[in-house]
Amino acid sequence: MKVKFINNKTEYTANLDQAWVWVRLEDDLGLTITEAQNKMADGSTKIITYAIWLASEIPTPYDSWIKNLEGFEVVDDDPKATESEA
Repeated sequence: MKVKFINNKTEYTANLDQAWVWVRLEDDLGLTITEAQNKMADGSTKIITYAIWLASEIPTPYDSWIKNLEGFEVVDDDPKATESEA
Protein backbone atom coordinates (compact mmCIF):
# COMPACT_ATOMS: atom_id res chain seq x y z
CA MET A 1 0.00 0.00 0.00
CA LYS A 2 1.36 3.39 -0.96
CA VAL A 3 0.39 6.37 1.15
CA LYS A 4 0.90 10.08 0.50
CA PHE A 5 1.23 12.25 3.55
CA ILE A 6 2.04 15.84 4.41
CA ASN A 7 4.40 16.52 7.27
CA ASN A 8 5.80 19.94 8.06
CA LYS A 9 4.22 21.29 4.85
CA THR A 10 6.15 18.77 2.71
CA GLU A 11 4.47 15.95 0.75
CA TYR A 12 5.94 12.44 0.93
CA THR A 13 5.03 8.97 -0.32
CA ALA A 14 5.58 5.89 1.82
CA ASN A 15 5.42 2.25 0.71
CA LEU A 16 3.96 0.03 3.44
CA ASP A 17 4.45 -3.15 1.35
CA GLN A 18 8.07 -3.53 2.42
CA ALA A 19 8.58 -6.57 4.68
CA TRP A 20 10.92 -4.73 7.04
CA VAL A 21 8.11 -2.28 7.94
CA TRP A 22 5.98 -5.13 9.30
CA VAL A 23 8.94 -6.71 11.11
CA ARG A 24 9.69 -3.39 12.83
CA LEU A 25 6.00 -2.90 13.61
CA GLU A 26 5.95 -6.32 15.29
CA ASP A 27 9.19 -5.60 17.19
CA ASP A 28 8.09 -2.12 18.29
CA LEU A 29 4.40 -2.70 19.04
CA GLY A 30 4.21 -6.47 19.60
CA LEU A 31 1.62 -7.01 16.86
CA THR A 32 1.75 -9.69 14.17
CA ILE A 33 1.07 -8.61 10.60
CA THR A 34 -2.48 -9.99 10.87
CA GLU A 35 -3.15 -8.19 14.15
CA ALA A 36 -1.76 -4.94 12.77
CA GLN A 37 -3.76 -5.22 9.54
CA ASN A 38 -6.95 -5.96 11.50
CA LYS A 39 -6.37 -2.91 13.71
CA MET A 40 -5.70 -0.79 10.62
CA ALA A 41 -8.91 -2.08 9.02
CA ASP A 42 -10.75 -1.12 12.23
CA GLY A 43 -9.33 2.40 11.86
CA SER A 44 -6.57 2.42 14.49
CA THR A 45 -4.90 5.77 13.88
CA LYS A 46 -1.91 4.80 16.04
CA ILE A 47 -1.11 1.67 13.96
CA ILE A 48 -1.73 3.42 10.64
CA THR A 49 0.40 6.46 11.44
CA TYR A 50 3.15 4.37 13.04
CA ALA A 51 3.40 2.18 9.92
CA ILE A 52 3.52 5.30 7.71
CA TRP A 53 6.23 6.80 9.93
CA LEU A 54 8.30 3.61 9.73
CA ALA A 55 7.95 3.34 5.95
CA SER A 56 8.79 7.01 5.44
CA GLU A 57 12.26 6.47 6.95
CA ILE A 58 12.26 10.07 8.16
CA PRO A 59 14.81 10.32 11.01
CA THR A 60 12.47 12.37 13.22
CA PRO A 61 11.23 10.51 16.35
CA TYR A 62 7.60 9.35 16.04
CA ASP A 63 6.30 11.63 18.79
CA SER A 64 7.70 14.71 17.02
CA TRP A 65 6.71 13.45 13.56
CA ILE A 66 3.06 12.82 14.50
CA LYS A 67 2.70 16.36 15.86
CA ASN A 68 3.55 17.72 12.39
CA LEU A 69 1.43 15.26 10.40
CA GLU A 70 -1.10 17.31 8.45
CA GLY A 71 -2.88 14.45 6.67
CA PHE A 72 -2.50 11.24 4.70
CA GLU A 73 -4.29 9.26 2.01
CA VAL A 74 -3.89 5.83 0.44
CA VAL A 75 -2.89 6.33 -3.18
CA ASP A 76 -2.58 2.64 -4.08
CA ASP A 77 -3.57 -0.38 -2.07
CA ASP A 78 -2.38 -2.97 -4.61
CA PRO A 79 0.81 -4.58 -3.24
CA LYS A 80 1.85 -5.47 -6.81
CA ALA A 81 1.61 -1.90 -8.12
CA THR A 82 4.70 -0.41 -9.67
CA GLU A 83 6.02 3.05 -8.89
CA SER A 84 4.51 4.41 -12.12
CA GLU A 85 1.05 3.11 -11.20
CA ALA A 86 0.97 4.74 -7.76
